[in-house]
Amino acid sequence: MKMLILGASYGSLLSTKLLMTGHDVTLICRSASAVLINSEGTEVRIKLRDEDAHRAIRSADLPGSLNAVTPEQARPEDYDMIALAMQEPQYSAPSVRGLMARIAASGKPCLSIMNMPPLPFLRRIESLENMALDSAYDDASVWQGFEPGLMSLCSPDPQAFRPPEEGTNILHVGLPTNFKAAVFADPAHTALLKNLPNFDKLSYYQPRLVSKIFTTNGNFLEDYSNENRIFINYNQIPRELINCFLVSEDINFYNHFGVDFKGIARAFFKNMSNIF
Repeated sequence: MKMLILGASYGSLLSTKLLMTGHDVTLICRSASAVLINSEGTEVRIKLRDEDAHRAIRSADLPGSLNAVTPEQARPEDYDMIALAMQEPQYSAPSVRGLMARIAASGKPCLSIMNMPPLPFLRRIESLENMALDSAYDDASVWQGFEPGLMSLCSPDPQAFRPPEEGTNILHVGLPTNFKAAVFADPAHTALLKNLPNFDKLSYYQPRLVSKIFTTNGNFLEDYSNENRIFINYNQIPRELINCFLVSEDINFYNHFGVDFKGIARAFFKNMSNIF
């Protein structure tokens, strides 16, 4: 299946699940993020079942294909399904608004993992069908042209964030959740949902490792690999190596609860100074 995902933050978690099962994904994001993702791929950091530490899952290691484009470059008619993973006000941006109009015209089924239900989905609920809901949205006109039966809704959202001092292709997942999606009006579109993977794929993720060849009596002969990688547990990593990463990435890692508000503020002012 080919899926177009609007939003490369939460969208990268959904894309990782799809890539693990061989699906093809295109992420919609800003130009700089698209260049970074096309060059380095995405990295989702997630704590798996029975593990004490987060591990990094990189798109480059997965069987599906990933690329990123800007809203202006996207062709929604080329995809089987569209995922809406941006925050609701972001759909009002001029470039995204144009893409939304093309998505509505394409007639493709849309899967929402937004921070609030999209207006067309609410129109599928009989008691809300004629209720005045436009004022709840940043710009309700964005949703004009969408067929309610082509809109599904996922809940709940995972708890995840982009580390503020790292690249926009990295997502840290604090609490993974399984997507529970409402059915579409057309059973054929609902059948597409049933082909989507769940988080069990992440729970038993196995990265590509080195293949080792031994003789029949157990003597080592040779190893073969595209990437010289050996999987180890967190407690096998030397403390000196961990400290090296902390010094360069987050020296206050052990002094906050998972979100460094001072670091976020520092990154915000640095980004604003680069803009202005």
